[in-house]
Amino acid sequence: MITSSEVAIIPWEEFISKEVGTVFDDKYEIPFPAGPYNHVFEAYSAGKVRALVYTKEFVKEKKPEWDVISIMPSFTVGDNEMITDPKLIADGTVAAAFAQVLGGDSGWGIVPSTSVHVEDVARLHVEALNPKIEGNQSFLAVSEGERGTRWEDAIDIVNRNFPEAVKKGVLPNNGTAGTKRTRLDASRTEEVFGFKFQSYEEQVKAVARQYLSLVGAPEA
Repeated sequence: MITSSEVAIIPWEEFISKEVGTVFDDKYEIPFPAGPYNHVFEAYSAGKVRALVYTKEFVKEKKPEWDVISIMPSFTVGDNEMITDPKLIADGTVAAAFAQVLGGDSGWGIVPSTSVHVEDVARLHVEALNPKIEGNQSFLAVSEGERGTRWEDAIDIVNRNFPEAVKKGVLPNNGTAGTKRTRLDASRTEEVFGFKFQSYEEQVKAVARQYLSLVGAPEA
C-alpha cells in the first residue's frame, strides 16, 4: 500500500494555476517533471509523480509475488485526533477549508477544487487490503464528482450548521478563500469500493465540531 497523491497524475501548472478542460482520472499518466522547481510543493508533486511511475515500472519488470495499490488523495479535510490544541486546528490541508472560518485565509491563494474527508482516505487504505480488491492499481480519493469543492462554501456551511457559534464569535466565519477549478473523476474508486465519498459539507462540519469541542463551546 502506497499513499500517493492526486498530484501524481496532474501536470503542475494544470493543477495549481492553469484551468483546462481535461478530466483527470486514476488511469491518467504524466512523465516525471525534472527540476529545477520554483516551489516546495512543486518539488513534492514531482516526487509523487516519480514514485508512481517507478512503482509501475518496478511491478512490470520485477513481477513481485505481492501486489501494490496506490491511494491518491486530494486535499484532505476532517477532524484530526492528533490535534489537541485549537490553535492548530487549521494546520496542513485543513487550512484551505477552515482558515476562513477562523477569520483568516489559507495563505495559499487560489486552491484547486479537490478535497476528501480524512475518514474516507483511511477507509480506502484499510479496505484496499481486502483480497477482493485487485492489486496493482491506483485509486483517486476525491469528493463532489467533477463539480469539485468550492472552498468558499465553508462560510455558508458553518452559518447553517453552527449559527450560535457564529453569533457568539466563537467561529468568526468572516475570512476569505478562493477556488481554482481542477476536474477529477474518482467514480471508479466509489464503484470498486462500494461507497460514496463524504461531501465537502461533512468535511467542514467535522473540523468545526472538533474545534468547538477543543475550545469547550457547544455546537448549538
